Amino acid sequence: MKIFLFLLALIFALIGEPVNYQFVGKYDLNDLEITNFNQVVDFKIINDEVYITDFKGPAVYKFSLNGKLISKTGRSGRGPGEFVYGPRYITSNGEHLYLTSVMPLFSIYDDSLNFIEQRRFIDFASNIQGLHYSAGNLLIVPTQFYEEDLILFNLSDNTRKNIFLDFEIEPGLLSKYDIIKFGDKWLFTWFFQNRFELYDSTFNKESEFRLTGFPEKAEGEYSDYGIIPKEATSYRKKMYEKGTFFPRGTFFNAFTKLSPDLFLIQLGHQTGGSKNALIVDLKGNTKQEITLPVGRAKVLGYYDEVLYFLDRDQGNIVAYNFISKG
Repeated sequence: MKIFLFLLALIFALIGEPVNYQFVGKYDLNDLEITNFNQVVDFKIINDEVYITDFKGPAVYKFSLNGKLISKTGRSGRGPGEFVYGPRYITSNGEHLYLTSVMPLFSIYDDSLNFIEQRRFIDFASNIQGLHYSAGNLLIVPTQFYEEDLILFNLSDNTRKNIFLDFEIEPGLLSKYDIIKFGDKWLFTWFFQNRFELYDSTFNKESEFRLTGFPEKAEGEYSDYGIIPKEATSYRKKMYEKGTFFPRGTFFNAFTKLSPDLFLIQLGHQTGGSKNALIVDLKGNTKQEITLPVGRAKVLGYYDEVLYFLDRDQGNIVAYNFISKG
């Protein structure tokens, strides 16, 4: 009997605690739910408040967690706090907000969305696909247009550090990724590849994994760039030579952190449909399969047991209580 109990305890230690997340009703978002957005690019919850960038608004919004509109800023123009195009990515150090558009400048606001200043940072800001903050630096996730795989912009002295992780040059959208912070680690997630890589705080690779039962890459059509610009660097020439990639629908729609060692993957057209999601640990083990409560929607984020969605049909944001009962 003692041997049986020991083996049973060993099995549970190896597989970890069971995971059981459940939806337990819709979460009322008040003003936020009745606000229509034109093109949401970024959604972040910072200091218990919701910040949203609407590229075609053009506007930046701040809501309370219960969805009350606190502040809104932005309009078309070239003046302080205005946008030639629109706001894209947003992050915070807890005191100030940092916001990019497609111009080679980022804007700094206080947490009430009062404009403070603009600074120049990178020349081709349109080639950014993610923005995060860590230890005094803006972590810029570039597209493959940049040879660097990450760019660290030091906010105290405006210096730039380039991080090279030796990612293979891929055709077009196959290269698209973003990062999620888990404690002192960073998880790289690819949108059109079954590929996940975990790095420590100084971006040394610790592990990598793929999800069992899914294809390695999205299916799609490949196309040549055609004319390669004469001024292209040797790196960009190789990138152009790889050509572009047009996927036959989405592969992975979204990724969001749920806990210190779990994250949610919203599946796409090629992997099971956007109403389906997986809960996965940092070793790549699928812990639970989930059916999402919204039809044509994109997962935006998870905070304080609430999962937020962008309703693609209505252009508004809805949320549901999503609780771990494991």
